[in-house]
Amino acid sequence: ETISSEEQAYLRYDSVDRKFLLVPNLSKTNIVAVNDKKPTGATELQAMDLITMGRTQLVFVPFCGMDFDWAELQEMKD
Repeated sequence: ETISSEEQAYLRYDSVDRKFLLVPNLSKTNIVAVNDKKPTGATELQAMDLITMGRTQLVFVPFCGMDFDWAELQEMKD
């Protein structure tokens, strides 16, 4: 209830570099942090990074990355 439930930040997956980015919405007044640091732009996420939005804390657990990408499943079927 202490932060807006909409558009605080976005998670973006770069399938070419196989990296996840947290992109904060800098026009919002609520504070978003990654590992207690306030990003001023897109920030690369690592497994187990702590994302804080107001009093809400989330742990980032990627389901793809350098060793696996979901697109590889389609390639295996072909």
